[in-house]
Amino acid sequence: MSGHPDHLVTHGVVKRVVCALQADGAPHPRRLAFFTLPPPSEDADRPAHLRHSPSALIDCVVEANEADQETARQALYCYETYRPVIEEQRPLQSVADGVSFELFGEAYDPPLPSLLDALDSPARER
Repeated sequence: MSGHPDHLVTHGVVKRVVCALQADGAPHPRRLAFFTLPPPSEDADRPAHLRHSPSALIDCVVEANEADQETARQALYCYETYRPVIEEQRPLQSVADGVSFELFGEAYDPPLPSLLDALDSPARER
């Protein structure tokens, strides 16, 4: 999403570790949910460097109410050195309509409303 090298490497490492655990029959997470952004609306004021997922790849959208937004705001502001970036880029505006996720190795249309939905049913693979 951000294209930051640390984020790209972490994404790849997590997927590789989970795939290796699955292949070895070892205990592993039941679901990998990767935060993403939906395509921007026409009036969106999103920084140009942020990437989004196509709608067809978004498997879960979790509603974020005002209390959730306030909790996220407080958490973001704990990063004092990051505060100017937060104020300039306003990341919480990108999730005002819900927090979007791609689910690794799963596909849902329409998107699930919760990351816990359909955990016990066979995954529909992409």
